[in-house]
Amino acid sequence: MTERLGADSLRELFLFAKLSDEQLAWLAERGEVRSYPAGVTVYTAGEPATRLFVLLDGTLSLSVRAGGTEIEMNRTDYRGTYAGAFLAYLDAPTQPSYGGSLRAVTGCRFWELPATDFGRAVREWFPMATHLLQGLASQGLATQRTVSTRERLVALGTVTAGLTHELNNPATAAAHATAILHERLARLWEEPAALSHGELAAGPRATPASRCCCPRAVPSPSGDEQPGRCRRSLPPRHPGYIEAISLSTRSS
Repeated sequence: MTERLGADSLRELFLFAKLSDEQLAWLAERGEVRSYPAGVTVYTAGEPATRLFVLLDGTLSLSVRAGGTEIEMNRTDYRGTYAGAFLAYLDAPTQPSYGGSLRAVTGCRFWELPATDFGRAVREWFPMATHLLQGLASQGLATQRTVSTRERLVALGTVTAGLTHELNNPATAAAHATAILHERLARLWEEPAALSHGELAAGPRATPASRCCCPRAVPSPSGDEQPGRCRRSLPPRHPGYIEAISLSTRSS
C-alpha cells in the first residue's frame, strides 16, 4: 500500500510552507512516501532525473564524482532537505539527469514527487520566478561549462609542456652524442687519408711518444735537408715529393 503525506504534513516542510491549501492538496495526491535502509544508494549521478526527494527522517549523503573519486558534498539529517529533480522546471529539450549521487547513511524516509508534476507546478504557480530561475540556471550551467573547458585546456597545456620537456632531454643527449660520434669518425678517416698520402707509417698504431719514425733531417724536393723538422709535419706538395723522401731515406 502506498503511503502518502497529507496537506498539513506537507505544510510543515519549509519547501511547501507558503503554498495554499489547494496547492498542497494537489501535491499530496501525487506524492508518496518511501523508505530506504542504511547504505542504499537512492540514485546515481548521470541517471535520468525522474523524481524530487524531500527528506522526512534519517541522514543522507550527497556526493559527486571527480577524477575517479567520490567526493561527499553534503551530509545532513535536516528535515525537509530536498534533492533530485529540483531543476525539472527548466524548459530543456532533453530530460535532465542527476548531477550527483544520493545515499542513505542511516535508514531514511523520503517524500517523493515525479519530476513532471514538480516542473508543472513550479511553471504554473510561479511563472515570474520560473523565468528568473531559468535564466539563472542557464547562465550558471554555461559558466560551469566554460570554466570546465578552461580547466581542461590548462591541464592539457601543463601535460604538453611536461611531455615536451621530457622529450627534449633525450633528444638533446642524442644530438650531443651524434656530434661526438661524427667528430670521432672524422678523426678515424684522417689516418687512412694520411696513409694514402704516405704521411703515416703502415703497421700497428704507434703510441704518441713513438709515433714519428722518420729522420729529423728531411730532404726537400730539391735535395736540400731541412734539419729539425719531421717529414710527417710537411704537407705533400706533389707526387714526386714522396719518391724523393723515399730515395733519400734509402741512401742514408
